[in-house]
Amino acid sequence: MKRILLLLSSMGILLLWGAPIFSADKVVEAEGTSGISRADAIRQTQRDAVEQAVGVFIQWETEMSNFILQKDKI
Repeated sequence: MKRILLLLSSMGILLLWGAPIFSADKVVEAEGTSGISRADAIRQTQRDAVEQAVGVFIQWETEMSNFILQKDKI
């Protein structure tokens, strides 16, 4: 019983202490232009804002056989 209370109180303290880390606000300004449409400019602006706020993660996979490219997935 003491272990359960200790575990629950420890988890509660960690949640209360760690909450400000996840709730930080970030203001980002981005601008997009498009000759195609207004919706395209909005999509470009949203994409740029997310890249500034969060960052970009690129993953790729390359498959070769006998020095010949079989698959290149980005």
